[in-house]
Amino acid sequence: MVIMDKGRGHELLYRYKIESLEKNKELLYGYIARFGLEQSISCNLMEDDIRVVFCDNRALVRKWKAFTHLVSSLPWRGSVGRQLKVFVMCGDCILGMVHLTSPLAQLRARDELLGWDKDSKWKEKQINRVYNIETCVPTRKYAPVLTGKLLVYLIFSREVIGQLYERYGDEVLGFETTSLFGESSMYNRIPFLRYLGLTDGLSGVYLTDTEWRGILKEYYEVFPCTKTSRLAPAKFQIVDKLRNYYKTRGLDFPYLYQSEQFRRGIYFGFVKDADLPIAEMVTQWRQRWLLGRLSRGYKPDVASLGLSQPAEDWLNRIGYRQLSFM
Repeated sequence: MVIMDKGRGHELLYRYKIESLEKNKELLYGYIARFGLEQSISCNLMEDDIRVVFCDNRALVRKWKAFTHLVSSLPWRGSVGRQLKVFVMCGDCILGMVHLTSPLAQLRARDELLGWDKDSKWKEKQINRVYNIETCVPTRKYAPVLTGKLLVYLIFSREVIGQLYERYGDEVLGFETTSLFGESSMYNRIPFLRYLGLTDGLSGVYLTDTEWRGILKEYYEVFPCTKTSRLAPAKFQIVDKLRNYYKTRGLDFPYLYQSEQFRRGIYFGFVKDADLPIAEMVTQWRQRWLLGRLSRGYKPDVASLGLSQPAEDWLNRIGYRQLSFM
């Protein structure tokens, strides 16, 4: 097995992020100036009203996508199935973006925790009671005072859980999420989240170019008439579908796409362990995290452009430095 070092992994993620920005440039062109303007808005985290805004119309969804592309260091490709996009606000200031989606189909540590087998997970539809925290991105100005943890607290609020129930009709059991490179500083020590260990490290991200060419060639030989919701299937779709083809025939998958150094950390939280309205969740976060952070001298990063490094590099490359916020 070829084990890829972290430097190579970061390089790949950076490259995929730049590709994602370029692919969505028409959307981003319409929001770059607005993003800069909204980054100039400040708030008082101790006194101002903190709330969630559900993206329930096309304009809010487009804004959410644009801001997430610009703030997150990871590529965002969207998802299918159940989903809920959320802005977390403090006054008129955006503190972060959240995306809740259908859960991962295969996550062994989660299934063991919940006592799921194939029958209970699929035939009894227990999987419909779990959501994946697919995106949880604090804006960069207030991230030094742990607004990332605030986003997690609000995901478990009664209002968000109620919105999911209203949309899809299943009582919410809990939320799962995974973090790059093992344990996450954002998720750690949150009282209603459990760290369950590591994934197996399977991902199309870690394929060598030689392995990928072999997979792509065989995939189109096995599935010559592939149709997806995309113009072409994404890399992970190709890998997963071909791997399942081998599995159903009792054969070992002949390509190595596993990296021990990039096994993701797995977290799960039961909603019954939180079960508070937003106002009380905010109070808990302020007392547990914000006050301690402020007392140790941490302050919002008012000089931050608010952009991820890939987004800043991409904007500089395409000539947007003339904007006032850059």
